[in-house]
Amino acid sequence: FFTDPHAAQIVLQSGAPITVLPLDVTHKAQITSERMNRLRRLKNANGSRLADILQSFERFDIQQFGLEGGPLHDPCAVICAVFPELFAGRMCRVDV
Repeated sequence: FFTDPHAAQIVLQSGAPITVLPLDVTHKAQITSERMNRLRRLKNANGSRLADILQSFERFDIQQFGLEGGPLHDPCAVICAVFPELFAGRMCRVDV
């Protein structure tokens, strides 16, 4: 919304069913140093790879927002799409 509020408004008024996960939601799902260390201790290659990818999220967002870890915005959106029962929300009108 910040980068192109006009496009966001067009999408929100499109009539398509839209789920918005605001930052106050996605900032609750964070990758912390401890969680990355747990991934690295897994006995497989993917744990270390995932930790390496997520480390860039952690560094930037800790500096930018003063959080404990990096918020997982995109993974939250995927999880919401696959497991919508894990999230609660309400129907509302949104204007940008």
